[in-house]
Amino acid sequence: MLQDRNDASAGNTGQTVNADPPSRKRVSLGSLELDAVSFDEAVAWTLDYIAKHNEGPPARICSPNAAIVALADEDAAFAEIVRANNLVVADGLPLVWAASLLGTPLYGQIRGVDLMAAICTAAAPLGLRMYILGGLPGAAEIMAERLLSHNPGLRIVGIDCPPIGFEDVPEVNRQVRERIAAAAPEFLIVALGSPKQERWISANHHDLPVRVIQGVGAAVDTFAGLRRRPPAWMRNVGLEWFGRLLNEPGRLWKRYLIGNARFVWIVFRQWLRFNRSRGDRHRGN
Repeated sequence: MLQDRNDASAGNTGQTVNADPPSRKRVSLGSLELDAVSFDEAVAWTLDYIAKHNEGPPARICSPNAAIVALADEDAAFAEIVRANNLVVADGLPLVWAASLLGTPLYGQIRGVDLMAAICTAAAPLGLRMYILGGLPGAAEIMAERLLSHNPGLRIVGIDCPPIGFEDVPEVNRQVRERIAAAAPEFLIVALGSPKQERWISANHHDLPVRVIQGVGAAVDTFAGLRRRPPAWMRNVGLEWFGRLLNEPGRLWKRYLIGNARFVWIVFRQWLRFNRSRGDRHRGN
């Protein structure tokens, strides 16, 4: 189902989303809505927002995969958090396939790691100020070096790898926010893993004087080479999740085996509703 973007953006979170989205329509998938935008449109919208918005809460970018769709279906509060993001794009190719099956196609897959890299590359000539929060120890430093070597002009104004569980310790969490505020970045990359990063961004974004925040999961570790990225052929046929599972079975088996099975059920359930509704319309004619 296509949903008006102004109705879908804020949900019942009580938060006002003051950013004009790149698309006025979102595609419903389970409990979430995905923006029907191309990769280039997502990059251009992000840069435009950074350039034009100096006040108000930062825009937020989220790139869910099948496991996130499954989690949102079980957790209504988490679904509201994801829907409240200003830009929600399909990180997983199965989401693109599902949207097409349901008669509401997207413009293609937009991986979080690729979007992050493209934003940095496009913004480097503008002297974009960037801050990296999270990732494995040392990952942000490696990523920063690689980004700077390929993108002269990019300004990385801060790197922070707080201890696990910092978000549950008010004083430590406050110090993290203060370090970000002191660095005054325009683009904040948050690599805490899902769903922790989405919850942290939702709870803290109003206190962060930045313009755009992107939650990137394990993208910092992947970009730095500390986590193996599945080969291109797996990514291109929708088996990226399986490659990650093979690389880290102990950490990811529950997310992908149980989460993906639930995702298939969510899509099938929605497909049945879609076809019943279409059949009712035909009979009505």
